[in-house]
Amino acid sequence: MRQRAGAEAFCAAWDTAIDRAISRVETQALARAIDGEERLVVSAGKVLGVERRYNESLVMFLLKSRRAVRYGEEIGPGHPLYERIRAQVLAEELGDEREVLDSIDRMIDAMRARAAENARVIAESAEPLDEASDAGGAEGA
Repeated sequence: MRQRAGAEAFCAAWDTAIDRAISRVETQALARAIDGEERLVVSAGKVLGVERRYNESLVMFLLKSRRAVRYGEEIGPGHPLYERIRAQVLAEELGDEREVLDSIDRMIDAMRARAAENARVIAESAEPLDEASDAGGAEGA
């Protein structure tokens, strides 16, 4: 139903409900990591007592996810996350580099066009001077 046209409000309400539920799960996980869980100690079908157990994996997960700088694993060359980010950065830089090179090529092309136009104008304006100087030189001889 969330994917149907006109169900945007329902979809938003659904997402909000999921976010709240995940928040509750996080709160409960944190409480279990701090307080542990009480478990019955049973032997030969008889309850002998209760013990408190702590889930060290849960504690480490929470520390690594909430305090990654301090408890997270070292992320460097060779680590999948490092390599993915490196590839993205290089792709962005290459895109920027290609844009810069294309810009330089356009400037050089414009400079060449101006130089060719200037050479044409100079050549056109020099032709009458050459004829006049040839004529003046012949008269003076």
